[in-house]
Amino acid sequence: MLNSPTPPSFTSSAEEILYVGLRQMREANEALFLENGHLKHEVRQLTRELSDKVKELGEKKGEV
Repeated sequence: MLNSPTPPSFTSSAEEILYVGLRQMREANEALFLENGHLKHEVRQLTRELSDKVKELGEKKGEV
């Protein structure tokens, strides 16, 4: 129902309001899911870069 390209016919304005609200919530949830995946990727990349820098600095000091 929420995935259909055309909204169903409603018997009341309350049904229409609920339908629109659920559709907006689903779209927001999808956007947050995508953003979360992007942020996880960024965190992994930054963690890798930081780890490499720490290792590099340790090697320069002769500690690693």
